[in-house]
Amino acid sequence: MIDVLMALLFLLLMVVCAVAALHVKDLLAAVIIFGAFSFFSAAFFVVQDALDVAFTEAAVGAVITTGFFVCAIRQTTRGVRGLGRTQRGFSPKPLAMLLLLPALVVLLQATADLPQVGDGASAPFTHVAPYYIEHGHEDTGATNYVTAVLADYRGYDTFGELTVIFTAGVACLLIVGGTDDESPPQDRGNA
Repeated sequence: MIDVLMALLFLLLMVVCAVAALHVKDLLAAVIIFGAFSFFSAAFFVVQDALDVAFTEAAVGAVITTGFFVCAIRQTTRGVRGLGRTQRGFSPKPLAMLLLLPALVVLLQATADLPQVGDGASAPFTHVAPYYIEHGHEDTGATNYVTAVLADYRGYDTFGELTVIFTAGVACLLIVGGTDDESPPQDRGNA
């Protein structure tokens, strides 16, 4: 019961972050709010026992993407001019909120079909996990089950996640690592 309440709390915080991001005018504040959204999303995945997805969301969504956008805003500008209302006085916020309602209904319907947290009769507990436990060491030679699952059984998926994290990290380093100062020309006349 506690896990369900925690999951609902994190989902509620994600909705609050999404609504707050729609209403904020400052781009840097919007990026920070989206970073919080990613953090709450990662926490939701932890409550759902999807630690590998939570790790990827925390690394890519909450840290690397937030850092990337903060660096991009730092290189450009923080303010937003001319957004919010078009020439005819139309505000896109009510339309955005109207479009979020069907998405919310679909998500709530989908969560109703999910198995209960820790349900021993759900598909992962009845099909995949027993095979990993029985054959993990013989199939992979790994010393523990986590290494066997992440490195061997789900190697392509894990490699894809690592590639995304590495690429995002390199992109952030390229943005942050650049300098605006040009080196002064050297005087070669007296040499």
